[in-house]
Amino acid sequence: GAALTVAPVLRPVDPDTGVVLVRMWVPPGDWADWWTGTQHHGPRWIARNFTTSETPLLVRVGAVVPMRTMADGAYGTHNTAVAPALLLLAVTWSGGDTPSDTTITTGAVYEDAGAGLAYTRGAFTRFESTFVARGGVATLVTGSAVTGAGYPAEPAVRSYQARFRAAPYSAHAVKCTFESPSPSAPSSLPSSPPSPLSPSACPEGWQWFWERADGVDVLVVATGTLPSRTAWTVSFSY
Repeated sequence: GAALTVAPVLRPVDPDTGVVLVRMWVPPGDWADWWTGTQHHGPRWIARNFTTSETPLLVRVGAVVPMRTMADGAYGTHNTAVAPALLLLAVTWSGGDTPSDTTITTGAVYEDAGAGLAYTRGAFTRFESTFVARGGVATLVTGSAVTGAGYPAEPAVRSYQARFRAAPYSAHAVKCTFESPSPSAPSSLPSSPPSPLSPSACPEGWQWFWERADGVDVLVVATGTLPSRTAWTVSFSY
C-alpha cells in the first residue's frame, strides 16, 4: 500500500563483494530504509549497496505495518487469510527528538476467511491503529475503531507486539492500557500529550524491552493475551 515502496534488483550481485548497487525512487514525503533506519525526504533518487539477504525496501515514516512471525522465527508481512495468534505492528520512528516535532499516521489491519465471498456480506474484521508522536510522548492506539461482523476462523484471543523501529534511546516511562471497544467506536487522537508517565506502567503479563532486528534497534512492547477486538494503547516518553 501507500506505506511501503520496493525497488527491483536488475543486476547480479558482485561475486567479490557480495553486494549489488540498487537505485531507488523515494516518493514525496519522509521515508526510512527498512534495514538501516536512514531517513530520506522525497521526491528524489537514492542509491546504496544491498546484500542478498536484503530487499530494497523503504517504509513511510510513522507508518503502522502489520506483520507476523514466520515458521523459521523471522518476520513477514501479515497474511490477511491466516490470522496469527501473535500480531506484530511495526512503527518506523519519525526521527523527531524535540517537542516541536509532530507525527500522526493511521493504518488498518484487515482479516477475513481468505476464501469465498462471505466478506462481501460483512464476514471480516478491520481495526485501525494510530501513531502519534508529539511533545516528547509517542502513542500507539490500536483497535479504537473495529468494523465487520467477524469470520469463522477469527481468533478468540491473541497477543500483540508494538515494535518501534529505530526508536530513540531516550525512550522511557512506558505506559500500557486496554479496554474492549464498541464495534463501531470512532477512533480518536489525544488532543495533547498525556501527563508524565510512571516507569513501566503496564498490566501484569505485559513487558517492554529492546532488541536488534534487521540491523535496526527496536523498542518492543509485548501485550499479554487479550480478547479479540480489544482496544489497547502504548505510550512512552522520549
